Order: sequence, then structure tokens, then C-alpha cells
Amino acid sequence: MRTPQEGHIDILVNNAGVVPLGGFIEESGATTDLILDVNNKAPFEAR
Repeated sequence: MRTPQEGHIDILVNNAGVVPLGGFIEESGATTDLILDVNNKAPFEAR
């Protein structure tokens, strides 16, 4: 892999995720939507 001083980026890692605190049963619909949006949709919508 080249460094930025050598010209270009060879690899880019999109590393984001959400882990809510609390139990699975207590999760609200908004929390579930947030988890799915960040963990599943974000890599495809990143520009």
C-alpha cells in the first residue's frame, strides 16, 4: 500500500457501527431504524 506522499490511496475502509445499550426486547422502533441505517445503509450511501 502506498502512502499519501506516494500518490494515491489503494484502499479505503468505511468502519462505522452502532451498538445500543440495553436489552434487545426494550429496543424501540427508532433504535432499530438507527441500527439498520448506520450498519447496513451507510456504506452504500457514503460519498
